[in-house]
Amino acid sequence: MSPEPAHLDGRIEAIRLWKRFRTDPHPGLLGQAARLRAGGTRWRWALRDITVQIEPGESVGIVGVNGSGKSTLLKMLTGTMVPTVGDLRVGGPVGALIELQAGLHPELSGRENALAYGTLLGLSRQQARDSLDEVLAFAGVDDAADRQVKFYSTGMRLRLGFSIAAHLSAPVMLVDEVLAVADAEFQAAATARLRALQAEGTTLVVVSHDLSVITGLCGRTVWLDDGVVADDGTTAEVLGAYRAARDPAG
Repeated sequence: MSPEPAHLDGRIEAIRLWKRFRTDPHPGLLGQAARLRAGGTRWRWALRDITVQIEPGESVGIVGVNGSGKSTLLKMLTGTMVPTVGDLRVGGPVGALIELQAGLHPELSGRENALAYGTLLGLSRQQARDSLDEVLAFAGVDDAADRQVKFYSTGMRLRLGFSIAAHLSAPVMLVDEVLAVADAEFQAAATARLRALQAEGTTLVVVSHDLSVITGLCGRTVWLDDGVVADDGTTAEVLGAYRAARDPAG
């Protein structure tokens, strides 16, 4: 079931979600042997019986090793993927700070991209125009606003994508590792912007391998392990258990 409005804007209700994917039909000899050991199944469960409820205005981190189901859950929250089984409700439009360069057109200028990408992400044309100067200045590309994006550095493109998405007025904002690729100065500015969204009542869901980012932004954290919820509680408690599990000798 695709995301549908919850009872209150900003509330997220994921009830007993399961998601499966078909395994590679041509996995090679080693893959075939592994499949036989697993009982010959053609399906892999990425999420298994996930239940998570997030209140409006809450900031929740999601942690777990690669392959634990974090990205699958985020894609379902954005509506680009649907659960195999379960009920998912997301209260209101979703802003996604994920794959920030994906919506930028290399042949358009930074200014044109800001206007086009802003409307693509849900802003009206007037809202996109009204926020244009602030978006370009925040990204630090106002001096290059009329240059084609294909001539931007990777950092400039990432900053522009972040700035456009972070100036949406969405009740739910999803953040996936976007701070990991930024320099220290922009990380500080981006974190401040996310905290401003928190203060405005935006619901934040933050995925990061950088646990300091989770600690700085989230009062609550969900730990996913092999597609199930291993822990859900205060950030300090969950990250303590997560660190101990990753480094038992530590």
